Amino acid sequence: MASGKKVSKVGVTRESGYLYFVDKAGDVSRAPMKKSGKKGGVQKVEKAGVRKRSGFMYYVDRDGDVCEVAMSRSGAKKKAKSQLAKPTVKYLVYEQARKAGVAYRSKKVLMAANCRDCKIGSPTTKSGEYGVELKYDAKVGSKYQPTSKFVGVAKPARNFRLVNDVPKKYA
Repeated sequence: MASGKKVSKVGVTRESGYLYFVDKAGDVSRAPMKKSGKKGGVQKVEKAGVRKRSGFMYYVDRDGDVCEVAMSRSGAKKKAKSQLAKPTVKYLVYEQARKAGVAYRSKKVLMAANCRDCKIGSPTTKSGEYGVELKYDAKVGSKYQPTSKFVGVAKPARNFRLVNDVPKKYA
């Protein structure tokens, strides 16, 4: 471990069977180790009043003083929120039969970020709502899992298709 610089001289005397650390308030606390057989929870040992800075790790050294060291941040960087997986937007387009003719309708559907093998079931009623069942494989981690989604539509409807962009006559 890289040697840190002393931030506060506290001089805590350690007792065996306890883990000593710097708590959120910047004070020295201790907690019993599981294998020691000691009972109790976290206890505040000494008031140090250290102001913690981000990017630094704080610990109690051998002398019982509070030290700080810059954290090593190697490895993969976190992705920006804009690069995280976003849901795939598809549109379910269909024809609705009316007395005056046919009305062309579309419904926006949010699916998993990575999906494949999408199939549209026949129109059914589910919990009192008319619609179609979409079945597809959604990528979870490195594997694809079968997923289904019910999309409610106005009835009666026919000629269901799933498209990326809404055609002009369906808008």
